[in-house]
Amino acid sequence: MSLYQIYKENEFGGESKYIQLVNAIKKSIEKGVLKKSDRLPSITEFRQNLGLGKETILKAIEVLKEEGVITAVHGKGFFVQKTSVSRAYRLFVLFDEFSAYKKNLYHSMLQGLKEKGEVQIFFHHYNPKLFNKLIADNLGNFTHYVIMPFPNKQVVDSLQKIPRDKLYILDRNEVLLPGVPAVFQDYERDVYEGFWEIKEKLTKYEKLFLVFPSHLNHPASIVKGFKRVCKDINLPGEVVETVDSSHIKEGQAWFIMEDNDLVTVVEEVQHKHWQIGKDLGVISYNDTPMKRIAAGGITTLSTDFDWMGETLIKMIITRKDNQVRCNCQITDRGSL
Repeated sequence: MSLYQIYKENEFGGESKYIQLVNAIKKSIEKGVLKKSDRLPSITEFRQNLGLGKETILKAIEVLKEEGVITAVHGKGFFVQKTSVSRAYRLFVLFDEFSAYKKNLYHSMLQGLKEKGEVQIFFHHYNPKLFNKLIADNLGNFTHYVIMPFPNKQVVDSLQKIPRDKLYILDRNEVLLPGVPAVFQDYERDVYEGFWEIKEKLTKYEKLFLVFPSHLNHPASIVKGFKRVCKDINLPGEVVETVDSSHIKEGQAWFIMEDNDLVTVVEEVQHKHWQIGKDLGVISYNDTPMKRIAAGGITTLSTDFDWMGETLIKMIITRKDNQVRCNCQITDRGSL
């Protein structure tokens, strides 16, 4: 059996393509298909035989290099560095959807495990049937189950099937289970405390808008925190589903969940030759490197996803069973 055949055996699982390739290479090493010092197929060979994109292949290679499974030799390619790929910790990680933030979270978990374990990622896309199937298909195959759930009876029922000493809840505080360790976000409190911290800057505006697309499964408690803090700082607030450029007026401030809506607001400000932070205030949800420089710097309310991953791995290794609230902070830049 070849590496390519091993990959195609699991090609239509719930994992992302690059994780499927990582696992196929590891299985090839375990089965003796690839031996120490063997050269991996080139990127071109992977593309031709598996139909994968270059970026997908490079992601897989980067993960294997970080885990010490392969090594790069300049001008020659990538080679198997070690044949012992079994780990003390084998983590089943079920995320909601892929994003840049989940990538940071994943890499922080890998860094925390180092040589001690491996992580396999799956995505449920807020689909209860897919959520249930992924858990049912993988029960008994992993040492620990790290789940990013969402409010749904079927989801809670599936969580009950996982042994309590192997289950960890991540991110959503609406689905915390008694006695189950968790690293969670308290969205209502995060929004309230973050905006209270910058209330002097917010109250110079006439009105604060929250752009909250409900179909994208953001926690409803964000809206609760928003309404509560607007009331307590005596600032008129309104929740809208989308950004309508005709409704953007001078003297307003906007709290924006999605990056495409952020682009719409920034473009409208530029079109009207306004100044962000003076004529219009902007706060974006979740920080990225681009927001440090875009439009002179965008103020963000963001969770520390690196800390979230590091803390979770420490809990697993040290067998802690507490529930820990994740850090969330305002990064105040020029947009207010």
